[in-house]
Amino acid sequence: MKKGLSNLIAFILVIMMTLTVGASFYFWFSNLSSDSMAASETFTEEVQEQVITRATSIIDQYYKTDNEQNLNNFGEITQTICADDKSVNIDSDEISFELYEGYGSNTELVCSKFGLSCGCESETQKIIGVMGGNNSHQGITLLTSNDGSAWTPKNLDIYSGYNKFDFNHLGDFVEGGDNCTAPKNLILMGAGRNSELGTRIAISAILNNSLVGNSYNTKGLDDNVTEFFDITQSPIESGDPKQHLFKGGALVDPLNQQHVEAIITRQFSPYDKPERLLEFGTNGRSISNAAITAVQRIIRNGNNQLLVGVTGNLSAGGVSYIDETQYIVGGIEQNYPVSGCPYDASSFEACGFDPGQVAACTIEFGGIPAMFYAEEFSGDSNLGSEKPVFIGVNAATVAGKGTPFIFYTGYDSPQTIIYCLDTTSLGMDIRLNITDITYFDNLSRVAVFLKSNFGTTETEVLFIEHLGPDYIPSLVTLPTPISIKTFATLGNSIFAGGTDYTNSHIFDLEFTELGNLISMTKVYTNTSYQSIEQLETFTQCTDRKVYCKEGCDQTLKRGECSDLTLSIEDSDCDISKYGYETDFTSRLNIGNNFQILNVFTKEQKSSIEVNATAI
Repeated sequence: MKKGLSNLIAFILVIMMTLTVGASFYFWFSNLSSDSMAASETFTEEVQEQVITRATSIIDQYYKTDNEQNLNNFGEITQTICADDKSVNIDSDEISFELYEGYGSNTELVCSKFGLSCGCESETQKIIGVMGGNNSHQGITLLTSNDGSAWTPKNLDIYSGYNKFDFNHLGDFVEGGDNCTAPKNLILMGAGRNSELGTRIAISAILNNSLVGNSYNTKGLDDNVTEFFDITQSPIESGDPKQHLFKGGALVDPLNQQHVEAIITRQFSPYDKPERLLEFGTNGRSISNAAITAVQRIIRNGNNQLLVGVTGNLSAGGVSYIDETQYIVGGIEQNYPVSGCPYDASSFEACGFDPGQVAACTIEFGGIPAMFYAEEFSGDSNLGSEKPVFIGVNAATVAGKGTPFIFYTGYDSPQTIIYCLDTTSLGMDIRLNITDITYFDNLSRVAVFLKSNFGTTETEVLFIEHLGPDYIPSLVTLPTPISIKTFATLGNSIFAGGTDYTNSHIFDLEFTELGNLISMTKVYTNTSYQSIEQLETFTQCTDRKVYCKEGCDQTLKRGECSDLTLSIEDSDCDISKYGYETDFTSRLNIGNNFQILNVFTKEQKSSIEVNATAI
């Protein structure tokens, strides 16, 4: 065969072999692709089936508009989900949540969040104040300031026919005690006088960060006016996560405003009628002609109790003392002189108290104006690992003279032991009375405020610092030109509010980090009200994280169902500004293969709070 022909035949054979191999490869690849596509389609169908199965397992979904309308609750989305095919691990840190306005193709993103644990994205701090005094100006006016330099007044739309206001308390309040599940608001308590009839009325109000709120008409507990001075929150049982609101006060004679009887009350919501703890005063302690002016939750041997400060009207036969409950539901007191005196002998004797009176628990007090749980502090050499509760005491009799003192005890301990903080070397003015105790963040110290009760302007601040094993006190005299009634801290400053007996004023007292006063500036004056009654530093979360309130952090077994409740108000997912009948679409992803897509409508509902008047 010739060489040219051989090459031609070889070339043709190569082409035929290539076509044969290509055809075989195509046949093999086609089969392989079909198998792969079939496997892929099967996987996709399984995933889709899981998603669709979970979606059809939604029994109900709704938005709690009534909670949104309640001042003391957050708006919530609740849905019931079921694990039909296999178990589902509902880990709050592994859940993503998306919310859209509208549904179908006509949607607009409201928010997208990953992780549903409790937390705060941002917060603000400001000072809130309230004015009053023995003047004829009618209605309640509040004050607010972001930095203490500029103050904005706000008149409340209630109590317009009342004047001569006395406000005893302005402080934080969270319904149930958990700010993950309810907003932190302000509670205002006091009394006012009807300008026409001359009769007194007790005032109880809740306000939010914008000074919008409700006044609650809970009526008196007697024919006398019920006036409250202090609050604390505590569960009844040690394992109960929900805290009740306990208030200390007095029944007041409406004619002469004298304290008739000291009382403690309990309620859960601010609109509940206060329930009196009727057993307080039945174990030997006198409650006549007195008021409970300080009350603080403590834990004793694992049980919740109340540490109580009673201030008696001494001229009318009242008695001032410190005691605690032995049963928080009824309120029956321990009666220290009988149950065993809790005063630590060595520390009280170092403060100058008579050893015999210490042992017999017969030290006389002018009043117990304040108690403060310093959770920022650890225990000293006396308390060990326990955090302290500081107790302000006025006119404690030492060597025949009434002197202000600070006592302290443990917050959580097997039993109560009360220690005296030795301030005898500081030269405290014995004419002054303690009015309030708070924590000064920038100085990392507890601040105790003292003022004159004799129409003069003397004012002092007792700082308490935790250095080494001990609490170290130091004293600063404030050159305020007016009579001071109330204090609040912000930044490096203490803001002092009070009266010159004609007008109300606020002063900015700036301190160094060592606690030395460097300047004093008048920052506010009001000529309509006689006095600044209360000032309070208020820190509020302004951008919450979406929080899984119920149903998270559990594993649903196959066939099990659970309600999932997401608290969304005051977060990026807040829909309180949207109108009623607005449709929303929510998407919830739990892990990789569990997705819920649903539509709900924001329905119109009313607040369930009763006896409430908007202010």
